[in-house]
Amino acid sequence: MLRWPGAADVEVVAVNDLTDAGTLATLLEWDSVAGHLDGVVTDGEDLEVAGRTIKVFSEPDPAKIPWGEVGSTSSLSPPDSSLTGTRPPSTLRVAPEGHHLRTSQG
Repeated sequence: MLRWPGAADVEVVAVNDLTDAGTLATLLEWDSVAGHLDGVVTDGEDLEVAGRTIKVFSEPDPAKIPWGEVGSTSSLSPPDSSLTGTRPPSTLRVAPEGHHLRTSQG
C-alpha cells in the first residue's frame, strides 16, 4: 500500500505482524520486488516512513487491537493460508467503519 500508485488517498496508520518492528523496517526498506524505499526508520516499537508514524502491533488476534484508537477506518487482511490450513481471524468485526479489503492469492 505504501508504494501502490492508486493509493494516494490511503494512509497506513498501523500494521499487525508477529515479527518485530526492526524486521518489518528492514523488509520494507529493502524489498526484493519493489526495490529500496528511503526514509524507513524504527524506534524499536513503531515504524516511521517518510516522516509518518505507523503503529506496529504483534497480536495473534486482531480483534484485540484498538484499531479505532490509531485512526484506522478500514482493514486489510491476507487470504486464507494454504500452507498452514488455517484461516486468519476475521477482521470484519474489527474494522471501525466496516470497510474491509481482502487480498487474493495468485
